[in-house]
Amino acid sequence: MSYRTGGKYVRFLRSFGYAAEGIRVCIARERNLRVHLTAAGYALWLGWMLGLDRMRFALLFLTVGIVISLELVNSAVESLVDLVSPEPHPLAKAAKDIAAGAVAVSAFAAVLVGISLFWIPDRLAAIGLRILTNPVYFGLAAASLLLSGWFIFSTPEK
Repeated sequence: MSYRTGGKYVRFLRSFGYAAEGIRVCIARERNLRVHLTAAGYALWLGWMLGLDRMRFALLFLTVGIVISLELVNSAVESLVDLVSPEPHPLAKAAKDIAAGAVAVSAFAAVLVGISLFWIPDRLAAIGLRILTNPVYFGLAAASLLLSGWFIFSTPEK
């Protein structure tokens, strides 16, 4: 075992670090990923507030994972296309547009999944009423929206 490369377990663990670095870079560079992460946070919070069962939460986690994963892949495609085709080219544009289209399709499907999971009118009304009539909850909701806006728009695009 070489000190420089480490054993297979060390290399395996390092791969998680590389993945985390890729996610960190994408969060820093891509506003759309920050939008999706913010939406995911609100969706998970709403699922918790609505008391979704395990199967519905599993579907919610899967849906969020697909959208976030496709956004990461889209960012990788965009970076690779920019590397190999720095000048505008119709095929480069097509590759970027197709990857963005995949994200858009998954996001649209996620909205439909969210509607089907969260459409519990009496519970939604109770949550809305609690937020609107309780100053503490109203303040927390307002602060959450401000923090979300800061998270999404604080880092300039590329």
